[in-house]
Amino acid sequence: MKTTRFILAITTSAFLTAGSALAAPPPIRLDNVASGFSLPLGFVQDPSNPSVQYVLQQRGRIRVLVNGVVQANDLLDLTGVASTSGSERGLMGLAFPPNYAQDGRLYVNYTRNSDGATIVARFQRDPNNPLRALPGSQEILLTIAQPFSNHNGGNLVFGPDGYLYIGNGDGGSGGDPSHLAQNPNSLLGKMLRIDVSPTTGYAIPADNPFVDNDPIPARHEIWAFGVRNPWRWSFDNPALGGTGAMVMADVGQNAWEEINYEPAGRGGRNYGWRLREGAHNYDTSLPAAYTPLTEPIHEYSHAVGRSITGGFVYRGYNLGSAWQGRYFFADYVLGKIFSMQITTNQQGEGVASDVREHTAELGGSSFIGNVASFGEDSSGELYVVSFNGTVRRLAPQQSPYIYGDTFTRVRGLPVSGDLESLKFNDDNRLETRPDVFRTSSVPPVQVRVDGTCPVANPSELRFTLESRADRANINQRILLYNFFTDQYDQVNTRILTTSDVTVQIVNTTNPAQYVNPNNRRVRALIQCNAIAFSIAPVWVTGIDRAVWEFSP
Repeated sequence: MKTTRFILAITTSAFLTAGSALAAPPPIRLDNVASGFSLPLGFVQDPSNPSVQYVLQQRGRIRVLVNGVVQANDLLDLTGVASTSGSERGLMGLAFPPNYAQDGRLYVNYTRNSDGATIVARFQRDPNNPLRALPGSQEILLTIAQPFSNHNGGNLVFGPDGYLYIGNGDGGSGGDPSHLAQNPNSLLGKMLRIDVSPTTGYAIPADNPFVDNDPIPARHEIWAFGVRNPWRWSFDNPALGGTGAMVMADVGQNAWEEINYEPAGRGGRNYGWRLREGAHNYDTSLPAAYTPLTEPIHEYSHAVGRSITGGFVYRGYNLGSAWQGRYFFADYVLGKIFSMQITTNQQGEGVASDVREHTAELGGSSFIGNVASFGEDSSGELYVVSFNGTVRRLAPQQSPYIYGDTFTRVRGLPVSGDLESLKFNDDNRLETRPDVFRTSSVPPVQVRVDGTCPVANPSELRFTLESRADRANINQRILLYNFFTDQYDQVNTRILTTSDVTVQIVNTTNPAQYVNPNNRRVRALIQCNAIAFSIAPVWVTGIDRAVWEFSP
């Protein structure tokens, strides 16, 4: 199981940082993962097991997926506890802390069947069954009265800082009649942030924006003001190379749907509802709690869609590098799926561009259905949850990757793995140990990978390597064979860690030099040696992924 992964952008005169000169995104499709769910609203990864995810059903069941197979027993069944009526009530959110494997506590957000109040509660994992929570272990952390049945928000997410973030709608009806989203004494219409690490209850993080009553006195749980119904939001996952920013979709009233961007750690913002709907005035009859108001980075009118569903910034691999940094979102009512590129300016603020609709290529609105949520697995791949009962995964219509068709252990002895180990970041590693005790100019572990480039004169080359060692002080070098000079070019060197780390090499200057002009063959060599002579020759290196991408 991976514990750490981040992308190193390699820069030399010939190798540009990953993300430079991205090609247009290649076509994508939706692959069925599981179906037969009743009113599914969410898809959540188990942080303790990459093969396990959970699907929330609105009326209270949390279904378990293991390797894509729906299990007979639920993680938790809140049927009868969560609201059994109302289109916007029920089980709304599920979150696991990053240390769930050790902590064993999980968090849910639901509207209570007896009175419709929002409940944020903690449950304990069954010590005898990691796929089950103890139903009698509920500890209620927050109870928030709801004046109306709609606009309950309900998303729960642990941020990169380890705190629990909670999205609350404005209390419902229409137009926020009590101006609650701007009321500093109400938790409605707000984003909240609490510390759930105490044994019981919760604490207020010391750096929450209103603990010092500046710019106004307000409830200390509040992280941000002025949201209407934040329906699905996420953090751009820094463990997968993201920025840590919050990207939040907020459902509009009569005219505009919006997407807000919050750089990591910049709480205390006021997103403007009900004074603003999107980037437009809505009802300015009462003042804002404070200013300035933060405008969305993207909006669309009700000529395009009627109810936005937020998603994730893509940080996976399977779709290809052209999709890196694109934010996926949907319109629930019209069954549409979109993506847009998000970059940051010098102030760290998000900038949206290149908005594209993918509805037709993904099968059309009837096939897609009403998108209630997106999900992200441990590798950064994205899933689409249709309220009609199906979970599907975004996939490339054709794989953008060139996998090695042969590999050779030039030096070293096999421990485990085969050619398939080099294709996917699935913890099935090609492991090799030294064949001699050597730390000098001839590395005792050398693995060569060969493949075939699909184009004769590529405009861009990307080589991605995910690797690790079983101990510290093991040096790795990546070399690509230059067919113009008939020798290897060293393109990266680093000290391996005991967690998987992904390195991506990008060349746009002259990628053709690394392609054999006669047969389009390509070759990479990965060398490893111990830094210190005191390290005995029993260390092991593992490669979990070694792939090329070429743009024509």
